[in-house]
Amino acid sequence: MIPVRVPADLKVHTVGGVRRLEEENPLFYRDCPVCDTYLLDEPITLVAVGIRPDDRKERGWTTGGAIAVHVACVGAASVGLNT
Repeated sequence: MIPVRVPADLKVHTVGGVRRLEEENPLFYRDCPVCDTYLLDEPITLVAVGIRPDDRKERGWTTGGAIAVHVACVGAASVGLNT
């Protein structure tokens, strides 16, 4: 992860809601890119990070890239959770 300066009220674009990983999932023992601890079975969400230049189009849907992050690291308000 590359630390960058961002607004304190940064809104993050998440994809797919909140989920929990099963131990068989290849992401289960991956590090959260924000806190550097394993994702495990804590609530996670996918954070959109971009679209390949060849996949961009003017409208509709396309395939983009996302990273798995703990919900707590994203911020509950960003994924629509009530705290």
